[in-house]
Parts: sequence; C-alpha cells; structure tokens
Amino acid sequence: MAPAWQWDRPDFPTLFDRVRWKLDQTEVAYSYYRAITDEDLYGLAIGADLANVASQCALEEIQQYTDSLALARVIFSQEITPTAAGGWVLQKGAWTDHPDYAFAGHEQVAPDLQPAPVPGISPDSSHSFRLPLVLISFACAEEPGSAFRELFFRRTGELALQWSLRTVVMPDSSFRGVRMTNFMDGENGVYRYGYVTQGPGNGFGAYELSGSLNIGWWAFLGLAAEPVYGAQLASLPFADEVLASYVGPNTTRIRNPAFTEPAFYQGELIHEILSSALTVASRTSWCQ
Repeated sequence: MAPAWQWDRPDFPTLFDRVRWKLDQTEVAYSYYRAITDEDLYGLAIGADLANVASQCALEEIQQYTDSLALARVIFSQEITPTAAGGWVLQKGAWTDHPDYAFAGHEQVAPDLQPAPVPGISPDSSHSFRLPLVLISFACAEEPGSAFRELFFRRTGELALQWSLRTVVMPDSSFRGVRMTNFMDGENGVYRYGYVTQGPGNGFGAYELSGSLNIGWWAFLGLAAEPVYGAQLASLPFADEVLASYVGPNTTRIRNPAFTEPAFYQGELIHEILSSALTVASRTSWCQ
C-alpha cells in the first residue's frame, strides 16, 4: 500500500494512519491539517466494500478493512455539524485556512482580489459529490439492523436534506439548468482563486462548481435526487449560459477526451449519464 501524504510532515505509512492522526489532533497549525478529504473517504469506502465482500463470502477478515468501518463510525458520529435545514456539514470550519478557500468571502471573481476567508466555511460542493455512495458503502458493510447501519442511512437522509434545501438551485426562467452553490452550507463565494489549473486572477465564481452535478453521483441520495436529475435531463441541450457556468474557468488539466469541456456537455455521453442517474435516484433500497 502506498504511503499517504500529509501537509507539513512526513508521509504516513497508510491512509488509515493519516485519518487516525487527523481525528486525534486537537490543535493544529492550520485548520485544514485536520480536514478529512474526499481521498480519505474514498479509500475508507473501498475498505468497507472489501470488508463487506469478505464477510458475505466467509473470507479471512483483514484488519485494515475492518478499520475502515471503525474510522467511518467516528467521522460520521463526531465530525459533523448539524444545520438548521435538518442536514449536516462535515468538519465545519476545517477548510477555513486553506488557500483554495481563502477568497470565499468574495461574491465575484475580479483582478487582484485580496484574501477574504469565511470562518466556519463548509466543504465545497464539488469535492463532496462522492458522499452519497460513500455513506451507502459504510451502511451496507454494517450488520443488518445494527445501530451503525441505521446511523449511516440516517446521515444519508440528512445529507439529502442539506443538499436539496441549501445547495441545489432548480432551473427557472432565468437559468435553464440545475445549479449548486459552491459550498455545502449554501455559501457561494469564490473558490480556488489563482489555482494552478485556472491561472492568476482567475477562479470559480458563484455556481461555477455546478458542473460536478453532471457526473451523476448525487443520484445515490435516492428519491431526493430524482426531481433534480429529472429537471437536468429535461434541460438538454444546455443553453449557452448554462454551459458557461458549468465549464467556469476551464481547467488546463489533461482529461480523457470524453470528458473535455465543453464537449462533454454537448455530446451523447451527458444524456446517458443523466438518464442513468435518474434511474438510480428512483431506487429505494441499496444493500443486497
């Protein structure tokens, strides 16, 4: 297993060690040193899936896979902040000090912006899109009827409320596509200003992280996502102003040609993904 990098210190032997270290810290030099990343959760979810397979197939138990569930239980019990919407945000304020979030207090991208961090900012909506399926992986790896299976499904339902009531903006006559605020708490300021793949003086303005909706992972929230993906499918072909918002400051990062923007939003693949997402969102049960 490859070492797990961490800011301002030597690599950890594994991702599991890194997550344990983050959960153990009470004081850090910068808030984001404790931040549980999408990479952390993705790795833990894979471990939970493997633990589930081992259990169902009566295979030898691997301690690291079991550890995935133990760490997930701590994260989704202790590292969430409830919101007035009936939902939650993960590690409220953990990203406040991070350079990607340093300009979140600005409403628009403009030349020579000065840092304007937002205390208590939530994670951005783009890096949060795996959360629904991650939670399902954790839930389905728990014993049927157990308190922890119920916990993960409850967190999924609460996330659906947070997303649909605070993050999603449905199409209307002024904008003919679904949008998401840049941050999961409904904040919509500038993200990644001056980031290496966007260039100096550039960044993601309001709603310009909405393109991640079209990858389809939010469909795993179930019925709460069904009207969202139904409306998005009905919005095809996307109008020019919708395309401009989804593409935002186009990345210089090399991508698979099928996902190069704006071509991805104008081809047949987007229709297939949104159709599949709508089908997935209609499901009412997940664990076999």
